[in-house]
Amino acid sequence: METQKMISSRKAIREYSGQITDNQLHEILTAANASPVAMGQYDNYRLTVIQDPATLAKMSGVYDAPTVIVVSTNNAGAPEEVSCWRNRS
Repeated sequence: METQKMISSRKAIREYSGQITDNQLHEILTAANASPVAMGQYDNYRLTVIQDPATLAKMSGVYDAPTVIVVSTNNAGAPEEVSCWRNRS
């Protein structure tokens, strides 16, 4: 039941009060690294943390977020495309 409660309480945020702490970032990355991936092929995935204001200013659709975590893959296989989306254009 706790999982359902957590999923139901999720909300999108587009206004931020400041940068997350190193501890908060560590907790987020620990949770992300514990998540399941296709056939356990963790080496195919990368989490890239972007906090540089100049880099973030060049990105669209991040709503002035102070931290963005990009999930990417080095493998063009179907499971990876489903997990982190690959732009074919």
